[in-house]
Amino acid sequence: MLMIAAAVLSSEMPPRCTAVTDHISRRVFGRALGGGVCTCCSAVQHAAALATLVESRCSDFDGPRNPKKDASFARSMVTGMKSYEAAVALTKERLFKNLLSGLPARDSVIVEVGMGSFPNAPFFTAGPPGMDIIGVDPNDQMAHFAGQAAKRAGLTAENGHSVR
Repeated sequence: MLMIAAAVLSSEMPPRCTAVTDHISRRVFGRALGGGVCTCCSAVQHAAALATLVESRCSDFDGPRNPKKDASFARSMVTGMKSYEAAVALTKERLFKNLLSGLPARDSVIVEVGMGSFPNAPFFTAGPPGMDIIGVDPNDQMAHFAGQAAKRAGLTAENGHSVR
């Protein structure tokens, strides 16, 4: 799942969320996906609310994991998904161009949930300069591979981007 939260978010409104499940309003999510907006959830969130987890609730969603299995799975995702990624590359390129074309010219915040080894990195090059890309994945072992993919795609601080 990919969510884009850019100028849609008001940086002047205080965050109203206090729990993990309440961080992103349906309106923001709907705008990010370019779809319909639920009129009953019209409050816009502060951008910081997107990246803030309430520490006391973290353990509810992030239980202990087996680092050896996670490392093995991460390595297999990097090497084992190449044929799939090649097969869907043209479709992803079209979708990402459409998705990223609606971002403001600078300072866009993008949250990719389930980033994995960041196979979508090459498609982010169609976006505006200065993107802040936040990757979320339950497998901490993916971070190394995601960083390598970002670097290969040129999504680096030297090019004005932030990937974390």
